Amino acid sequence: RLDYTAVPLFFGGNLYLFDEFPVRPYAGLGAGLDILRLDYRRAGGEGRRPDQARTVDASARVGFELHGGLEVRISNYIALNAEVMQLWSARRKMAELPDYSNTGLSVLAGVTVGIPVRLDRRGDDEHHTKTVRKIRRIEHD
Repeated sequence: RLDYTAVPLFFGGNLYLFDEFPVRPYAGLGAGLDILRLDYRRAGGEGRRPDQARTVDASARVGFELHGGLEVRISNYIALNAEVMQLWSARRKMAELPDYSNTGLSVLAGVTVGIPVRLDRRGDDEHHTKTVRKIRRIEHD
């Protein structure tokens, strides 16, 4: 029996077909690390030691992914998206175990929420000053 848990840590980017249109198809790619925890259990057999019955291993492997999808903007900061993603990671080879890798096709759907950030800060350095006229008071005896 082979059980594994994969945590992909990938960085990537998208290229959008349209910039200002509410429905925007896109394609992209990414690369990163695939952290995988393996739990391999063998059925008991004659001559097998108890420590050979189970192998637990955790490793990080290099991988990359290609994806394409469709983004539908509801507002400037909220969008719905659907995506198809193909992931490949390097094979893990261990003595007396079958080779394995995290390779698969995924279909994803979600809601994207953007946080507005103001990058143009030209007006922040301006200081408004008010000139006050000084009045001198002259007193006579």
